[in-house]
Amino acid sequence: MLITTIILIICGVFIPLAINKNSRLVNIFGAGSVITLCASIACIMIQRLFSEANYQTVTNFFAIPIIILGIAGAIHSIGYLRGHWEHKRGLYWALYFLTIFGMFSVLEQFINQNIISALLSWEMMSLASAGLVGFDTKSKLSQRAFWTYMLASNAGAAFLMLMFASANSYPILCIIFMLIGFGLKVGFPILHVWLPQAHPAAPAPVSALMSGAMLNLGVFGILLCGTIFGRDHYSLIGYILVTLGIIGSVGGILFALAQRNIKTLLAFSSIENMGIISMALGLYFITIGYGACLQSCYLALAGAIYHIINHSILKGGLFLSAGSIYKQTGTLNMEELGGLMKRMPIIGRCFAINSVGICGIPPLNGFIGELLIYVAAFYGVIYGNTCIAAISATIAIILALTGGLACAAFSKCFGACFMGEPRTEKAEKATDGSPFMTIPVVILTLLTIPATFLAPLIFRAINNAFGHPTFMGNVQILNCAVMIIVLLYMVFGLFYFVHNYILPGGRKIRRGPTWDCGYAKPTARMEYTGTAFAQPLVDFFSPFLRSIRKITRVKSNLFPKEANYSIETKDAGTGLFWDPIFKCLSKIFNKLHELQSGSLHFYILVMVIAILIMLIWGFAF
Repeated sequence: MLITTIILIICGVFIPLAINKNSRLVNIFGAGSVITLCASIACIMIQRLFSEANYQTVTNFFAIPIIILGIAGAIHSIGYLRGHWEHKRGLYWALYFLTIFGMFSVLEQFINQNIISALLSWEMMSLASAGLVGFDTKSKLSQRAFWTYMLASNAGAAFLMLMFASANSYPILCIIFMLIGFGLKVGFPILHVWLPQAHPAAPAPVSALMSGAMLNLGVFGILLCGTIFGRDHYSLIGYILVTLGIIGSVGGILFALAQRNIKTLLAFSSIENMGIISMALGLYFITIGYGACLQSCYLALAGAIYHIINHSILKGGLFLSAGSIYKQTGTLNMEELGGLMKRMPIIGRCFAINSVGICGIPPLNGFIGELLIYVAAFYGVIYGNTCIAAISATIAIILALTGGLACAAFSKCFGACFMGEPRTEKAEKATDGSPFMTIPVVILTLLTIPATFLAPLIFRAINNAFGHPTFMGNVQILNCAVMIIVLLYMVFGLFYFVHNYILPGGRKIRRGPTWDCGYAKPTARMEYTGTAFAQPLVDFFSPFLRSIRKITRVKSNLFPKEANYSIETKDAGTGLFWDPIFKCLSKIFNKLHELQSGSLHFYILVMVIAILIMLIWGFAF
């Protein structure tokens, strides 16, 4: 295994850097090394299922998203890099390989409790992914995202060191350090500020990998390290996770609703989904802490893990679709797109299917994952004590609210990008593009079907891996849900066949101009934009979103030439929390900087005073 690892690192890191100028060979070695690494880890996972202890198979559920998105992103990168960063392809593949290698290493070292190796692997993963976030060195957006992400990553590593240092002496401090350190990677409220900046700046395959796989490692760390504390502290961890999950899920989807950039919307959607997972994990820790309502406990954990896998597949497909849109149109601004369904039919259909899944709408896998969390909450309401019942009812209400807002956000995104007529010339000339970019999106979209039908088997595997008994009643619930979904698929297929192949038979379809509402010539400027579609909801939540409106009013002429209305919604965590802190620190450091540029006499005076103080201290004590 050591020899294989060394060979893979040479092929995945050093050879792409050496043959940077040969675009074909660098793609072969870069993508081939990543695919080989992921395939090797998959073989190790299969071996562990039959030969090792249950606790080590826990890593399988977090390694699956890395394998799937690592391979899909590698194939997508071949098409995405064409025409971009020709002189830096070798560096891209080296950083991409190190990111995936670091993620696998984090799982392995943490599960084997190798603290130093785990921290080093965490740093390698963070540094390599930071290089990918700031890969476009000419863009100010990438530079700012790079520094923000670097600060968040280094701060997270520092808090993890403090967590390990205080593990034996100060359990409360250790819990706080754990939640901050891993929370910076998960994207908890206030700690999430790097997410909306890093995803729009990073290449689309990197965004898919970070959102669908890297965020999960923070959850893995909390789940693994949280269990080392006694039951006295489980409830505290649970309360904090539920609170952060409620704020993150509602806040994340609200800010997603107000965005114009596709990848920024998807980034806030990731914060929302991490919030859902945090609520489920919080319910798990609370029920374990009280030692009551164990069915709710096991269902909440299974729902969290299953939702991690579903979110990875669905969000990976959405980010790669966004990359295809950017490659064809040169923009991710929804207001400059439109009409892409006719021009990019494969990407459009995949984007629609993944959007339905990420909103938790049946019959896709996202619905099954959220169904488990709903059932866990209902068990908590019915069989739990007063505290568990209140928390479970709150989780069910928040889950329903975020589901409705997610439907609005992705309806806006899909409608503004794919429906209507194109608003710019680039959108009008768009196509599905290279097969290297289309095939991974299609594969990820098709994976939603087996992920739905295999839900009962995945549920059993999760319970067995965590050493929990499998309740037949819970499996029967999933079996019934899957049967209903199968019936929905059959009804939809029958409807599609009848509508497209039987009803139109022999009838003549008339085509004519679009109804113009009295205008002489309909144009794309008359369409609803994404901003207009979401405006009622954005206005309703305006006290929380604090949007900034920019209006250029219509002049009172007979034929007014231009008018403009735009809304900009900045991240509340940055504007209300971090910006004031950094402005205050900046003022303090500026005052200190003035001391560094003073006169020579002042410096000599300071030195003399310091020496006198040390002498007095030495004589006195």
